[in-house]
Amino acid sequence: MSPHIVKEETDDRIVLVDSVAGNMIGGSFIIAIGLFVLFFVIDPDCESQDIFSRLIFILLVLFGVFVLFAGLYTLIIRETIIVDKRLQTAIVMKEVILTHFKFIKKIPFTDLEAVEITCNTHDNCGHASPVNDSSDSWNVSLMTFVDGSVKVCRSYSESKAKEIAESICKITGKKITHRTRIIPWDCESYGE
Repeated sequence: MSPHIVKEETDDRIVLVDSVAGNMIGGSFIIAIGLFVLFFVIDPDCESQDIFSRLIFILLVLFGVFVLFAGLYTLIIRETIIVDKRLQTAIVMKEVILTHFKFIKKIPFTDLEAVEITCNTHDNCGHASPVNDSSDSWNVSLMTFVDGSVKVCRSYSESKAKEIAESICKITGKKITHRTRIIPWDCESYGE
């Protein structure tokens, strides 16, 4: 999950963290899905079946293991974003709970191109998407010359995403760019 909680905000620094409760609930739910696939959907007696059934068995096992590890990752990884004017650096820190293992990525302000707000909206089968649809989400990303885009925050509130982006812009001295990414609906399921 992306950070969306502002833990600390001053004129020189902003610290974003992800929700511990949200990670625990989301990770547990994803793990439950993975375990359900591994124990209840998969038929372990595929020895007497044909090659196609064995291939589906292998794919379901791989999917179940992938979902299980995705749930574990969501459950035990905490992400923190620090944008600090004094250090002239944006720091992306991922840490494993209950251990001292941390992954830290430092992005100097000189590598930043812009702060981008991306609206993820749905295409209603060729119709104009309604303004401020409740299913829309907004991502705030740091656009870099070196690594491309580094996602900083995800929000379902446009005003909160703009507020965070403006705070980051004040600290970094970069401009905000806007982009809309349209996620297509499956029009056949809606009778179009």
